[in-house]
Amino acid sequence: MRAVEAASRVLTHRVVRGAAALAAARVVAVLCSLVIVSVMVRTFDAVEFGFWSVLASLTTLVVGLDFGIGNAARNRMAALRAAGDEAGAAAHYGGTLLVLALLALSVTVIAEVAMVGARRLGVIAWPADQLGAAMIAAACLGLFQTANLGVMALYAREESFTVAVLEMGRWVLMLAALLVAGLARASLVGASAVYFGMLAFGSLMSLVVVARVPSWRRRPPPPRIVVRMVKADVRAAGGFAALQGVAALVYQSDTLIASLLLPLERVGDYALVLRLFSMPFSLLTSAIVPLWSRAAIEFARGERAQVQQLADRSARVALLLVGLAGASLVVLGPAFVQAWAGRAIDDLPLYLGFAAWLVVAGCVAVYSTVLNGMGRVRRQTAFLALALALKVVFASALVGRIGLSALAWGAAFALLPLAWSDRRELRRALAGAT
Repeated sequence: MRAVEAASRVLTHRVVRGAAALAAARVVAVLCSLVIVSVMVRTFDAVEFGFWSVLASLTTLVVGLDFGIGNAARNRMAALRAAGDEAGAAAHYGGTLLVLALLALSVTVIAEVAMVGARRLGVIAWPADQLGAAMIAAACLGLFQTANLGVMALYAREESFTVAVLEMGRWVLMLAALLVAGLARASLVGASAVYFGMLAFGSLMSLVVVARVPSWRRRPPPPRIVVRMVKADVRAAGGFAALQGVAALVYQSDTLIASLLLPLERVGDYALVLRLFSMPFSLLTSAIVPLWSRAAIEFARGERAQVQQLADRSARVALLLVGLAGASLVVLGPAFVQAWAGRAIDDLPLYLGFAAWLVVAGCVAVYSTVLNGMGRVRRQTAFLALALALKVVFASALVGRIGLSALAWGAAFALLPLAWSDRRELRRALAGAT
């Protein structure tokens, strides 16, 4: 019994240490990104900055272009390690890396050819510097997508602290490089090369770290073995791809919906308050990443009580933290927005609506992360699609009656069915239900 308790304490310490490190890395990323935007505003003219902003926004989209393969491989590697098959996990990593490299190369070549062809045909009227910046971005994002498997492998190995260190290092180096580029008045092509090059470099360093693990330093398996691995992960990868796509629409469509229903000046107010409440949510989602691999390992070992305990304890802590953050922002948010953006937004129902959203979204984030580690994504995808539909219905029906706050309250209520479903799905999965 003492040995089990000691092992549990070690695992808890590892998860907490990784969570704290990832949260710290997110803080560094947010601060650096704020300074980077300030530097780019001063380096580019208005048109160049707008074009660079569009290119930079593609990073989030590209992460999902592996069609769920990275997340499926992450779960598979964690399960193999849980079974004591370190060699199998390493082989799966090598085979998946080869597949992602070929996929990224294909997508990058298609994108490059399409951009050049569209410009020659007059479909897009980009000048040479914009085309050059876009082509550099496409090549670097292809490298970033491939190398991101190194991050997934580190998560599967429960080395979240290492991931956090790499993340902080990447942002600090990127900021330093862009400061130099800004002082040198770099062109759009040059500054884009620095930004996207450093982005790819940060992910490539994760491959270097994994390669330093003796048992994982091996050649990819033969093609027939790679094909067999991919076939084994096709269903899981498809599930993750669908989940990533719908989740992106649910969590990133608020401003778009607002723009369809409100005057642009009100959209700006909504976007500012949304960004304010997104900060603690971003910190939470970064901190709970270690739960994914820990849940995958414990579930593979059959330690179902440990998974339930892990989820429930994490949810309680998360709800306490986001509840305090939400209450603080309701009280202090208007003054912060005034000092930060120079705009007075004193809409109390709007702040209360976002506080409610933060609490519900925080609960969803914890249970969804645990379910992702267990590979239970189909029901999540269905309820996320329901949440998206509910958001649109709430917004369309209520914005004209109660104003801007209807969007925030609608986002909160739309996630309630998913919160209920996630908790129920976890219990069903741990009870052996299908």
